[in-house]
Amino acid sequence: MGSPPPRLPRHDGSAMVVGGPTTLLDLGGLRIVSDPTFDTPRSYGHLTKAEGPAVTEGRLTDVDLVLVSHDNHADNFDDRGRAFTSTAPLLLTTTGGAKRLGSPAEGLAAWDTHSLRRPDGGELTVTAVPARFSDGACCTGKRRRHRC
Repeated sequence: MGSPPPRLPRHDGSAMVVGGPTTLLDLGGLRIVSDPTFDTPRSYGHLTKAEGPAVTEGRLTDVDLVLVSHDNHADNFDDRGRAFTSTAPLLLTTTGGAKRLGSPAEGLAAWDTHSLRRPDGGELTVTAVPARFSDGACCTGKRRRHRC
């Protein structure tokens, strides 16, 4: 059996687009991954993922926080992304998403905040903002086709 891939070094104050909606942020000594998608290329019906991620989840084992904007679209939160979040110390998402995902998910309603202690003693505050899809559907669970 081969050795695990080396962890990606932290570079404070940096952002890396991993692929699709997935972004890696190193801020204030914290490592944050947003909307994790790590599956190999495939079709999602209305969309096709043409390339895999620039960095696999195996290189991101030291994550402090995962943010999931909405959990019910496979092109935004795929199978390997779901597995990745199950090992995260904290997952922040919508209130509906937290109910569907369970622990370690915590749901935030629009404009709610969650503060995390940074290694240097400061705080990083995450604020949930309301969002709309390009077709005008709201990501608050109030439209029938998009329940986020």
